[in-house]
Amino acid sequence: MLHRLGIWGDTEGDRARAILAALESWENLQVVLLEEGESDPDEETTVLFRQRTLIVQNADNYALDELQALVVLRGDCQEILPRLSQGQPVLVPEGGARWVHPQVYELIAPEVDLAARVLRPMLAMGLKAVQLVSLEPVSMRGNQAVSGLVREVVDMLNGRGKQHETFPLQMAFNHWPLLAEEIQKSLDALRQCLDSQALQLDWIRLQVPVFYGLVQYLHLSFATAVSPAMLKDLLLHAGYNLDEVPGGPVEMLAREDEQEPNIHADIQAGATENTLCLRVNVDNLRFSIAKNLVEVLQKLEKAL
Repeated sequence: MLHRLGIWGDTEGDRARAILAALESWENLQVVLLEEGESDPDEETTVLFRQRTLIVQNADNYALDELQALVVLRGDCQEILPRLSQGQPVLVPEGGARWVHPQVYELIAPEVDLAARVLRPMLAMGLKAVQLVSLEPVSMRGNQAVSGLVREVVDMLNGRGKQHETFPLQMAFNHWPLLAEEIQKSLDALRQCLDSQALQLDWIRLQVPVFYGLVQYLHLSFATAVSPAMLKDLLLHAGYNLDEVPGGPVEMLAREDEQEPNIHADIQAGATENTLCLRVNVDNLRFSIAKNLVEVLQKLEKAL
């Protein structure tokens, strides 16, 4: 039985709040919030969980081996692992581990989750190839990145032009592609989610200077002729409700009983009869990490 879980770093960010919301129904689960560095006893950081106030603990002084599992939202796993017991599981957002370790479990990244959620029903429709472009907000890098972009914008507007240490390059009024190795990890994860090695996938991931909202543009190639109406019918049969908004995009809402995030989609015909163009965006990026975390914890709980 899982009864003590730690969350390390970004404890006031969107991802931590989503994880706490997803764990509300877990009875007898104690959650410990941890941050690195010295804390001011007169200015305690608190987070609300199950109508109770959790005080964020100093990670440097906490006995991590007392935890049954640890979620690392920000921090260096290589420095954290020596402080844990052998076999003690560590869960990180995808790409956070940077290397393979038997104790580390990577959670599905929001951009992979969104693409897989949209593409999975299309495999039965004869989907052959996908060209995908993601415009990714800084919130996907955590609450610290959101604050970093605010400071960069303020500095540049005041003529200081200082780059924040959160980003490898200037982020304010700029955009840049992610590294090839990060894109390859996303491609591998997407193929695994779709359980399809035959599907041809090309992906460009761009970091853009916006705070929230992931947008993906997909050029879809099928084995036979398709139309926007056919894709809409397919998504309806897959359990989605699609309501056309006058003068706006199609709103694709998953079933409420599954507590899915709202996905907004715009479906257009492609240049040829067997292609379609699809734009999707989702505001609730926190959902995929929180949901996947619960799934992993449920599997780990059986082994504890």
